[in-house]
Amino acid sequence: MQANAVMRLGEYVRCRVGRAALICGLGVLPLSFAAPVAQAAGLPSELACHGSAGKAEAVRLASVSDAGELTLDDGRRVVLAGVWLAPPGRDALKDMLAPGTELILRDAAPKDRWGREAAQVDAPGGWLQGRLLADGLAFVSPPVKDRGDGSPQVSAECLRELQLRESVARKKLGSDWGEGVRLRSGDLAGLLERTGLFTIVEGPVVSLGKSGKTRYLNFGRHWSSDFTVTIDTRLDAELAAKGIPPEALEGRWVRVTGILQDRNGPMLEIADPVQIEVLARDRMSGGE
Repeated sequence: MQANAVMRLGEYVRCRVGRAALICGLGVLPLSFAAPVAQAAGLPSELACHGSAGKAEAVRLASVSDAGELTLDDGRRVVLAGVWLAPPGRDALKDMLAPGTELILRDAAPKDRWGREAAQVDAPGGWLQGRLLADGLAFVSPPVKDRGDGSPQVSAECLRELQLRESVARKKLGSDWGEGVRLRSGDLAGLLERTGLFTIVEGPVVSLGKSGKTRYLNFGRHWSSDFTVTIDTRLDAELAAKGIPPEALEGRWVRVTGILQDRNGPMLEIADPVQIEVLARDRMSGGE
């Protein structure tokens, strides 16, 4: 059975969770067996983002907005937790979900300042976040850790599943992954055009700086105009545990994600370690 199960997981991106099984295009795999087989095959298990059965809620969809926000028939508004939807992903979501579709919300967070709930969402075709990430239509962008503003959180285990799904798209799409969203650190005009928008930036850290409780990663020699990343020193221990202590980043190529700001040139704030990773190669590569 195990060999057959691993073969079935080759169709993993088309799997969905049933009441007690992982249901794939080529067969059914019990949930108790699915996770270890998925790991053995080098694929994400998707189980970590589903929480406990007590946190699941059956709902019915009323509509999907142009921004990818789900309105339920009871009037509640829901966003997909842990991801940022690219414009093609928002269109795809509207194509996937017709009014009246039955959904399962999992691990729904308290309402945000706009009155929306963030949740992992299952639809008849499968786990929505996983499908969109694996197709390169969404990017991992979890709410930052709660540092006093009440932001909802995505568990570390679920975050790992989201990142693994995104890695499927990076390998599948290569240099096309993140097109229009992923830019070089030296493309200042392009970065400034995305002020206020979620962006993926890749490039070499030229120098480091520190002022008070803020660290600076400088991606150019002109601090007043080149791309800069800021990191709160409260993240030092977490980044070191991740294997990327900030003081060791000079000369390294990194990938950072977040909302771009214009502060003496394009700037991005790292508020959670998930927003930064060191690249193995010194060039942009979708296969990283």
